[in-house]
Amino acid sequence: MADKSSTSKFFLGVAVMLALKIVGTVIWQFIKILANVIVYFGLYVPFFYFLLGTVFVGLGAFSFSVVSINMILFYVGLALCFGVAVCIFVRSYGKKPVSSVVQGSADAVRRVAGERRRARRRTRVVADTAQESASAARPLFIYYSEQNPDHLVHEYEDYFDVYLDDRVHPISFLKRVDKPKSSAGA
Repeated sequence: MADKSSTSKFFLGVAVMLALKIVGTVIWQFIKILANVIVYFGLYVPFFYFLLGTVFVGLGAFSFSVVSINMILFYVGLALCFGVAVCIFVRSYGKKPVSSVVQGSADAVRRVAGERRRARRRTRVVADTAQESASAARPLFIYYSEQNPDHLVHEYEDYFDVYLDDRVHPISFLKRVDKPKSSAGA
């Protein structure tokens, strides 16, 4: 049987490992949040510049406590880095969202126009009387072309009449196209 001191050491070891794991997880999550904040605000440029400054201090190139021309140049460079960070932030979270909103509204307009085009595809012309339905002057179908939505097509038994309808000017006749002859019954 194991003695009580080895059992208590085992549980103490497990408790210490669990506490270290929790502390490690908290530290790792803090580092991830800090990294996201640095990237979100564009602060990685001044962060790396400041790290470079601490390396220079560590090498003895200059000191933060003594005012010298090197120190003034360092602070000017750090201020410029913060300016770059502001530019990165404005571009990333000002310009891009605005352009995505504009792009999204343009997509919505295109979608509505496509639905309208599909709704007015091909409509069958219904004759009022039997004489009109037998008339060759009455179109069978009236629809807008799928290749060019500004072309209004009147389909007759032997030919197509194509009109220009740009919804700004009056409808104007463009051309007459004969239907191809079918050789199925020959």
